[in-house]
Amino acid sequence: MILGLLLGTGLALLLRSDRLTRMEAAERQAMALASGGERLLIAEIRTLERAMTGVAFDVLTAERTTPAEASTLTADAITGVLQRQPELVSLTIVDANGQSLMANHEGDPALPAWVAAASSGDRTSLRMGPMAKVGGIWIVPLAVPLDQHRWVLARVKATQMQHVVDDLDAGTNGVAAVSDQYGTILARSQQSNTLVGTSVFRLFAPYVGHHGERISAIDGTRRITADSLLGTYPVRVGVGMAVSELLRPWYVLVGISAAIYALYWLAFAYLYQRIRTADISRATYLKTITTSARRLTQAQQAGKTGTWSVERASRRLEWSATVAQIFGLDPGLVSTTVDFFYSMVHRDDIREVGRSVRNAWVHGTPIDLQYRLVRPDGDVRVIATKGALITDRDEATLAGTIVDVTERVQSEANLADAERRFRLMFDKNPLPFWVFDIQTLAFMEVNEAAQRAYGYTRDEFLAMTILDIRPEGYEARVMDSIGDNEGFDETSVWIHRRRDGSTFEVRVHAADIEIGGRHGRLVLAEDVSERMATQRNLAYRATHDPTTDLLNIEALVEELDGRATPEGWYDIAYVQLHGLDVIADTFGLAVGREVIKVVAARFAKLGAAFGLAAHRPGETFVLAMLDFPRNDEALAALMAAATDPVPWHSAIHSLDARIGLASFPAEGATAEKVIGHAALAAQRAGVAEGTVRRFEPTMANSSRQRLQLTARMRAAIEDEQLLLHFQPVISVATGHVVMLEALVRWPQGDGLFMPPSEFVPLCEETGLILPLGAWVLRQAAAAHRHLTTAGWGRLGIAVNVSAIEFARVDVALEIDRVIKSYGLRRGALHVELTESSFMHQPERALRAMQALQALGVPVALDDFGTGFSSLAYLRSLPINTLKIDRVFVTDVTTNARSASICLALIALSHSLDLTVVAEGVETAEQLEWLKTHQCDFVQGYLVSPPLPMDAIVRQLGSSKPGGVIS
Repeated sequence: MILGLLLGTGLALLLRSDRLTRMEAAERQAMALASGGERLLIAEIRTLERAMTGVAFDVLTAERTTPAEASTLTADAITGVLQRQPELVSLTIVDANGQSLMANHEGDPALPAWVAAASSGDRTSLRMGPMAKVGGIWIVPLAVPLDQHRWVLARVKATQMQHVVDDLDAGTNGVAAVSDQYGTILARSQQSNTLVGTSVFRLFAPYVGHHGERISAIDGTRRITADSLLGTYPVRVGVGMAVSELLRPWYVLVGISAAIYALYWLAFAYLYQRIRTADISRATYLKTITTSARRLTQAQQAGKTGTWSVERASRRLEWSATVAQIFGLDPGLVSTTVDFFYSMVHRDDIREVGRSVRNAWVHGTPIDLQYRLVRPDGDVRVIATKGALITDRDEATLAGTIVDVTERVQSEANLADAERRFRLMFDKNPLPFWVFDIQTLAFMEVNEAAQRAYGYTRDEFLAMTILDIRPEGYEARVMDSIGDNEGFDETSVWIHRRRDGSTFEVRVHAADIEIGGRHGRLVLAEDVSERMATQRNLAYRATHDPTTDLLNIEALVEELDGRATPEGWYDIAYVQLHGLDVIADTFGLAVGREVIKVVAARFAKLGAAFGLAAHRPGETFVLAMLDFPRNDEALAALMAAATDPVPWHSAIHSLDARIGLASFPAEGATAEKVIGHAALAAQRAGVAEGTVRRFEPTMANSSRQRLQLTARMRAAIEDEQLLLHFQPVISVATGHVVMLEALVRWPQGDGLFMPPSEFVPLCEETGLILPLGAWVLRQAAAAHRHLTTAGWGRLGIAVNVSAIEFARVDVALEIDRVIKSYGLRRGALHVELTESSFMHQPERALRAMQALQALGVPVALDDFGTGFSSLAYLRSLPINTLKIDRVFVTDVTTNARSASICLALIALSHSLDLTVVAEGVETAEQLEWLKTHQCDFVQGYLVSPPLPMDAIVRQLGSSKPGGVIS
C-alpha cells in the first residue's frame, strides 16, 4: 500500500517536474524566437538607417563641395536608394517642421512631435513615427537627422517586417508579432490583415499563470508569451506559444503514467490476493519477480526500449508493452505474428530486415538493424533493433530489444543538413571566406574564392597565418583588432597582399565561431579597391580643375579658411589673363587648352614655392602667397609667369595680365571675401593704373553701385520703363526725310534721361544688351506700324545692333519674326552695325548680313573710321550705307584733316556703290560743306533732335510736301 502511494507520489512529482521543465523550455524557446526576430529586425532597420545616413552624408558632401549641383546630386542619391531599397515608399529631405525641401516630394507635418517622442538618446540617430495607412498600405515613417534643422524622411512598408514574424516557428497555434513604441502592431503571423495597426494591449488578457501565461482576447487560446524590447530601436518582438500544443506530449505521458499506476494497483491487488492464498515460501519469490518486473518496465519506459522474442517452432512474436506503444498499438497487444510485424515495416526496408532475420536463423549472425516503421496512424518512426539466436536444448529463439530512435536520427539529419548547407555556402560563396584560430592566427579553412583572389592553394593557406596576407607593419593593428568583433567596420579599410606581392583594399565582415573546441573567427573579405579608388578620384575631381590639375576656387577657400588665424597674414593675387580666348578662337580649342596647361604649370610651381595656386575655368588664376616675408619675391615671379610669352607650335603667344591684390585679414575675414576683393582690384588693373592693383574700399562701393545700376536696368527693361526716340535722316539733295534712326532713352526720377553712353556699355558687359535689343526691335516695328497709319510708311526705321547681339543671336531670324509678326513691308526696318560686329567671326558675320539682305533689310556700317577700318571688309561685306562718325563731322569746316577724311570716305563709298550718311550735323556750315562734296544723307540736331514718335509724326505733317524739313 505504501509502495503504491510512493509510486503515485513519485509519478506525480515526475509529471509535475516534467510539466515545469516543458513550460520553462517553452518559455526559453519563445524568448529565443523573440531574440531571433530581434536580430532580424536589427538587420532590417540598420540597413535602412545606413541607407538614410548615406543620403545625409551625400547631401552634406554635395552642399559643401558642389553647391551648384547639390539639388541634382541629392535627387540622384535618393533615386539610387529607392531603387536599391524596394521596401521604401518614399524618401525625401524635410525641414524641422516636416515640410519637404524637394519638389514633388511629400513631407510629414507630424514629424516634430514624433521625432521628440521617439528620441532614443545616444543609441542611434534613427527616429520612428506612428504607423499610418496610406493608399491601402501600412507604412512606418523613419527619420535620420541631416543637420540641426533638416531630416532625411523615409516611409517604409510595414510588410517589410511581416517576413520576420512569418519566419518565426511558434507552432500551429502560436503567434509572433512586432509592435512599436506606441503599442501598435506592425506585423503578426496570424490574422495579420485584420490586426495590423491595432493596439497590442487588447490581444491578451492579464497574466493568468507562471512563465508568462496569458489568454488571448482574439481566440481564447492560453499561450506562453515572451517579448524582447530592442535596445537600439523602439520596436518590440513578441512570441506566444500555445500551452495546449506544448503540453500535448505531457498529456500522453500523464495518460501512460495513469495507466501504469492503475495497472500497478491491479497487479498489486492480484498479487496481494495470491500472496494471501499462497504459501509463505513463494511470497518472497513472487515479491522478487514483481520488483524485477517493475524495474524492468520502468527502465524500458524511461529508455523507450522494449524487448521481443520469436520461437522457431511457433513463429509467434512476443514483445513487451513498451514495444506495442512504440508501434502505436494497444499496449495490451503483446503477442502477434511475424507477418503482422512485416506488414508494419516500411516497404523500402522489408528486404533488409528479412535478410538480417534469415542470417540470424541460419548462421546465428547477430541482428543489428535500423529501419523505418509505419504506424497505423501513418506516422513513420525509425526503429533500432538488436537481437541474437538463443538455443536451449532443442528450442531455438530469437530475442532482443527495440528502441525508438526517431528523434535522434532526425537531429543527426538536421545537423548533417545544416553542416552541408554551411559548407555549400562557405565553399561556393563568390567572395573570399576563411576561418582562422583566434589564439594562433592560423588559417583553419578557406574557400575557393579566397584561393582565386589571393593566389594560394588550400594547403598553402592552411600552413599560413593571417599576418602572411598583410603588408609589413600591420602586425600591431591586427593584434589590436583581434579582441574586437565589430562585424562590418564601415570606417576601417584593410590592405591585403596577394601571393604575387600585389596589394588591394578590403573591407571585412567577421563573426566568432567555435569549431571542434577551438575558438575561431569567420571572415568575409570584400574587395573595395575600385570603390576606394573611385572615391579618391571623385574627391580629387571635386577639389581640382580638370584641365589644369590646380585647386579650384572652392577648394582653395576651404584650405585657406582651415589654416587661417587672425594673426596669420597672407596675400591673394587674382590674375586675369586676357588673350587665352583669342588663342583658342584663332588656333583652335586644342591649342588653347595646351597654352592654358603651360601657364598652369607655371602657377603650379609658384604655388609649390610660395603657397597655394588655383584656377577658375576661363582666364583666371589665383595665387595665395602664404610666406609673408617673401611676398615681393612671389609677386615678381608671378609677373614673370603671367606675362612671359608662351611658345607653342612655332608660334609665340603673348598674354595680357591684370593682377589684383588683397590681404587677409585686412581686406576680409574669410578667404572668399579676400579673393572677391582681389578680383575687384584685378578688374580695375590695366585700365589706367598699371598691370597690378591693390584692393581699395572704394572699389567695393563702386562695384555695389554698378550692381545696383545693373539691377535697375534689368527692372527697367522688364517693366518697359524705357522710351524709344527717333531722329530723322534727310537727303542732302532734296531735304526729304528718307528714314528714321531709333535711339533708346532711359528716363530718371528727376525728369532727365541717363545718357546711353552710361547704360549701353553696362548692358553689353552684363548681357542685358540681348533683352534690350529685342525690346528695341519690337518697339521699332510697332513705331513703323504707327508711321504707316499716319501715311509715312515709306520711311524705314534703323535699329542699332550691338556686336554682342550680332555674335550671340541670329539677328536675321529675329528680324524676320518681328517683320512677320507686325506685318511690315520689305525695307521697313534697317540695321546699323559697328566694325567690331564682324571682327572676331567674319565668316559668321558675312552669312548673317547676307541673310539680312535676302530679307530686304538694308545694312549700314556705323561709326566708320573710328575702329579697325579695313578696305577688305568694304569690298566683301554686303552693306548698303557708310555712316561717318560725328568726330570727323564736328570740325569738318575748320580742320583740314577731318575734311580730308570725310572727302576720302565719301569718295570711297561712292566708288563701292554705297550711300553715305554724316552724323552729328549741327551747323548750317557743316551741312553746306557736306552738300558741296556730294554727301548723300545727314542727321543731327540741325535737322532735328531725337523725338518721340508722336512728335516725329507731327513734325512730318507740318513739313513741306514730300517730307522736306524747312
